[in-house]
Amino acid sequence: MSRTENDDPDQLGSPHRLADLEASGLLDHSIAALDALTLVACNALGSDITAAVTAVSDHDQLVVSISAAAESLPAGATTPLSHSMCKNVVVNGAPHIVDDASLDDSHALAFRDHGVGAYAGFPLRGSQGTVLGAVCATTPGPRRWNAFDLQILGSLATAASSVVAMHTATHRDRLARISGAVPADPFARIQHGLRTPLTSLFGFLDLMLDGTVGDFTPAQLDALRRCHTNAERLREAVEALG
Repeated sequence: MSRTENDDPDQLGSPHRLADLEASGLLDHSIAALDALTLVACNALGSDITAAVTAVSDHDQLVVSISAAAESLPAGATTPLSHSMCKNVVVNGAPHIVDDASLDDSHALAFRDHGVGAYAGFPLRGSQGTVLGAVCATTPGPRRWNAFDLQILGSLATAASSVVAMHTATHRDRLARISGAVPADPFARIQHGLRTPLTSLFGFLDLMLDGTVGDFTPAQLDALRRCHTNAERLREAVEALG
């Protein structure tokens, strides 16, 4: 069963969205900070999770970053849209949640050829606000995604979108320097754009670790602590920009 919202197929080929995707650099460059975020997702959600950041063009899906316990598509791999579940995030402009892909004919190819049993994806937004792809998690079998899972993925998608905005700004600033038009203090803008979602992520993690939102099993607490450690590393990288 899938859980989606607004349906707008024209989003895949939108010139505004494709220009935002091209400007992001996601199609041409790896972004180390996104690797840290997919690792956080794996640590927080369980050992059977594959977490990825994808970019969806008008003809295929690119794996930008991926962390997985088992063998999976590598970063840089492309998938035709016929097999893409992340395209639904772009088309809907909203999270796309599938608890059991074997029961959904629209995901038959992803289930058959890529072994996707369950999927949860949240919008990855570009600097112009368009949906470029998804921050997603998959499992080899069915999974009933709970509120904890979806809160983690939603927070990481917000952080990933800020990383993309940073990368886009850096690329534009580099071009500006080449042309001789150097913008004022570009890294201060980048730091500000990343600090806001990181503050939200830390607040969310701290609430769970101090027991405010309820009790967790030892395994869940261990995953949350590892998630917090990886988020700390990302924050240190952001502060190093200054």
